[in-house]
Amino acid sequence: MVKKLFLSGIALWLAASFAFAQVEMTITGTIIDNQCTPIRTPEKLKDFLKTYTKEKALMSTCAASGYSIYTSDGRIFRFDKDSNFKILVFLEKKDSKLDVTVSVDMVGNELSLVSIANKK
Repeated sequence: MVKKLFLSGIALWLAASFAFAQVEMTITGTIIDNQCTPIRTPEKLKDFLKTYTKEKALMSTCAASGYSIYTSDGRIFRFDKDSNFKILVFLEKKDSKLDVTVSVDMVGNELSLVSIANKK
């Protein structure tokens, strides 16, 4: 009985570990605010980004909407709330750019930022 209970506990712990596992990955793309993202189709977003500036991304309404990253293959990934603050701090640095490489954990359908740097 005790052995069965112990093994059941171990199985439950392993199942929970896999269910909440985070996968760290590296993504290269362009930071864009969430206010601008949904109003453009992926095709038009690529053209829009040619005129999108860091100053625009830092505008209060844009920053308040949070951030996403747009990849060269047309995918858009949203960042979680904590990551949005980290991105804002990064963008406020004088030498920062919108074209970045990020290290992230995928948590549910959002990205959790581990690190961010200008794209090289």
